Amino acid sequence: MILKQVKQNSKRLCVSLFAFSVSVMIAMAQSIQVKGNVSDELGTLPGVNVQVKGTSSGTSTDAAGNYSITVAKNGAVLVFSYVGCITQEVAVNGKTTINVTMKGDQQILDEVVVVGYGVVKKSDVTGSVASVSADAMNVVPTTDINEMLRGQAAGIQVSSSSSRPGGSSEILIRGRSSLKGSNAPLYILDGVPVDNIDDVNSIDIKSVEVLKDASAQSIYGARAANGVILVTTRRGEAGKVVVDLNTYYSTQWVQRNFDYYNGEEFAQLRREAYRTSSSNGQYVDDSVVFNPAMLKALNEQNFTDWENLMIGNSAIQKYDLSVRAGTEKTKFATSFGYYNNAGMVPTSGYERFTYRLNVDQKIYKTLTMGVNLLYAKNNQSLENDNFYKMVTMDPLSQAYDEEGNMLSLTGDQVYSPLYDIHNSYNKVDTKRMLLNVYLDWEIIKGLKYRLNTSINNRDYERTQYLNSKHSVGKNSQGEATLENRTNEEFLIENILNYSKEFNPNHNIDVTLMQSANRIDNAKNVTAGSGFNNDLLGHNAISSAKIIKTPQRTQSRRTLLSYMGRVRYTLMDKYVLTASMRIDGSSVFGANNKYGYFPSAALAWKIDKEQFMANFKDLSTLKLRLSYGSVGNQGLDPYQSLGVVNSYGMLFGENNYMTGYLPSSQLYNPNLKWETSTSTNVGLDFGFFNERISGTVEYYNTITKDLLMTRALNESSGYSSQMVNMGKVRNRGVEVSLTGYPIRTRDFSWAITVNWSKNKNEILALNGEVDAKGNPKDNLVDKWFIGKPISVYYDYQFDGIWQTGDDIANSHMPSAKPGDIKLKDVIDDGEITPDDRVVIARDPSWIGSLSNTVKYKGIDLGIDLYMTHGGKRENRTLHFYDYGGGSIEGKMNGIKQDYWLPENPSNTYPRPSRTTPKYLSSLAYQDASYFRIRNIILGYTLPNTLTKKFYVEKLRVYTSLNNIYTKTKFLSYGPEAGSNGYPEPVSFTAGLNVTF
Repeated sequence: MILKQVKQNSKRLCVSLFAFSVSVMIAMAQSIQVKGNVSDELGTLPGVNVQVKGTSSGTSTDAAGNYSITVAKNGAVLVFSYVGCITQEVAVNGKTTINVTMKGDQQILDEVVVVGYGVVKKSDVTGSVASVSADAMNVVPTTDINEMLRGQAAGIQVSSSSSRPGGSSEILIRGRSSLKGSNAPLYILDGVPVDNIDDVNSIDIKSVEVLKDASAQSIYGARAANGVILVTTRRGEAGKVVVDLNTYYSTQWVQRNFDYYNGEEFAQLRREAYRTSSSNGQYVDDSVVFNPAMLKALNEQNFTDWENLMIGNSAIQKYDLSVRAGTEKTKFATSFGYYNNAGMVPTSGYERFTYRLNVDQKIYKTLTMGVNLLYAKNNQSLENDNFYKMVTMDPLSQAYDEEGNMLSLTGDQVYSPLYDIHNSYNKVDTKRMLLNVYLDWEIIKGLKYRLNTSINNRDYERTQYLNSKHSVGKNSQGEATLENRTNEEFLIENILNYSKEFNPNHNIDVTLMQSANRIDNAKNVTAGSGFNNDLLGHNAISSAKIIKTPQRTQSRRTLLSYMGRVRYTLMDKYVLTASMRIDGSSVFGANNKYGYFPSAALAWKIDKEQFMANFKDLSTLKLRLSYGSVGNQGLDPYQSLGVVNSYGMLFGENNYMTGYLPSSQLYNPNLKWETSTSTNVGLDFGFFNERISGTVEYYNTITKDLLMTRALNESSGYSSQMVNMGKVRNRGVEVSLTGYPIRTRDFSWAITVNWSKNKNEILALNGEVDAKGNPKDNLVDKWFIGKPISVYYDYQFDGIWQTGDDIANSHMPSAKPGDIKLKDVIDDGEITPDDRVVIARDPSWIGSLSNTVKYKGIDLGIDLYMTHGGKRENRTLHFYDYGGGSIEGKMNGIKQDYWLPENPSNTYPRPSRTTPKYLSSLAYQDASYFRIRNIILGYTLPNTLTKKFYVEKLRVYTSLNNIYTKTKFLSYGPEAGSNGYPEPVSFTAGLNVTF
């Protein structure tokens, strides 16, 4: 029976094998081997993806551009794809050899770039315009859009103003140009000028363009001297529904490159200070050096880590949901966002809600109406101002008593910053509503009119309460301050555009604009003290025993503008752009209400010339030349007018009267714009179908008619006058490079380098000269002709006087060993104010390097950022309240290798109970730094898996931010300083889902 079953199974197996063999032979008879070579106009192409359409079968070309693949004899279609080239499909139809010539994807060069009041093809840009990827910006866990722009384009310098939750950064485009006015750029959000873009949810941003030269900026005239940042948000598309869900969770912690004195080290520092100040130079008994509480802590080794009490890890949460959809007539995009940063310092934190709605509605065939709405609500909790004293608190003092109660005073009778921070309330609430309504009308073919209107409201409220236990509030039974600000901005623009292609060789585009802009600001401040209890805090200000005089300020600024721009293209080789902007502003003098800002730019597409036909490796070569002027209206309203100040006077016992007298500043009806005139030369290039591409720029900008205050002879009744005087120059070089060392079907590697160098120089000031006829510097404001705007001015540290030095015959004969030695700069044998030197603050160059590697669904990005040159004042090294008093043994501070007879250090003076002279000279440290700014690792699940759950794309990722910083500047961050809110290091885990 068993034998019979084995025979039957063997027969079935033989039949199956025979059938399989026959089917294989039939399949082989119906399949063919296709070979070939893939190239482009420059030669063979390795790494081209060759795939059988509708299947997962595929291969790629080898180093010589050859491929081989097995396909069905009939019906098979090969798909050839390569980054930077147009995808091609070729039907096999029995052919065994198929050679393909790939063509460059013109879409890359035809990519649209926003240039203000319109768009232009990337290949037709004549000015200096940098585009920033929205995806690259969103890898940083912050709400600070300026911080997201760091390192993303050459010529942009970003420095952190505050690293606290909800803090902001300062951004400079091609250096500083104003002495008194603002150096901040102009932000344009969907065509509407705004004061900042931090209320914008970064997930809504589609693109960011930075206008860097005067020809690109001049269409914004009087507000564009410091550069223009154009932000465009996402919009709906016809026939497509996209739902995005993005979320991440981040944890933050601090990282510093210095040490405090620990308990034993601080005790020894204090002993050394007493030793230096003793009459015999010997150590003083500990009972004299330390008070009983200190001695107790020292004997019990009970030291306090104030940093650990004042700074801890914190968490960030962010959730965003957006929907984009549309039909041929109606398109919309809407989003909701929530962000929460708990803060690393107690009582600090930031919470934000955002909502956006963009709607485009076609009313008629030639008429479209749109609405853009932004609403944001921000709640920021601020730490108490003196939290930085954690740096200075000596480790022998105690934060808690033996029962665990928080102490207000330490054993050395110093108020505890931990106690103060928990007995204060400081909060800022902001509400922002921006409504933009536009109407587009195509009058005739090529002629379009746009009405652009907007209302931009911002309400700001700051509430502060220092209760009766606080070191300040205790003296007045609590102190409360309420500050309210409102900002309202109205804009109406009429824009007319005409575009016409007369024949393939001639194309003209004309834009005309007229606008009216009004900005109203108001501020109210109410303060009071003396509260019966602390239960209601600032909310009980109406019951305060003492109400300070309320403060009320109000201002209005209006701007009336006209603009014309012509862009002409000849044979798609030569592009000319010329524009003129006229601005009239209420803030300037009656004799100079209007400013005129012309510009012209020329682009030559050299690669399209016939004589370049033999340069096959070259895919793009464009030379750009531009010249133009822009203005800066960074002047407060009413400065050009004669204003008065109020003065109170008591007549009798109860008759209080208010009178008015002219202010000490003489009015000036001739005040006008600061004008920046810039020349820019740029070269755009690309090789091997844009596999390597880049831009090199040189610029020279002269800013004249600087707004500054001139001193007057007080016999005139006035002490000063605002005038237009002085001149500043910025010139520099910028380089941007992007390359793809590896680019295959499954694996790619992209590198982007940005590098920029700017030299800032004051050419002239107020025209005053000294006895020798040389222009005089402004020592009060630290402005020096021939030097940058942002500088320090101090003596130069030259080491420490040592035992054995011939001090008596030196330029500092009264010094002693262990004292600070200064450099005799003018070499006259003594130290005088003339020995002070100018110390530049801004870096000489900045650079960034970004690497993006992708392998199938895995992506890895590494961003590096660096600055070189420039110095910063480290206040912790010399300001008494910030830790400079540590040398006296009264406070803690940054641990130093200080001088002792047994330790002849040359870096820091000998401890003493009195502050050493010239201590500030050693506080200027090299602010250069190198930072691994971001490392991000992500994985996108295969679409074959996610589509089962109706998910188009699902990506998970983790990132590390600011994980490593190399700098000589001793701090919690090279831009925060050791006495500022620490720059955080963070780890983030996130999820991106698209339905």
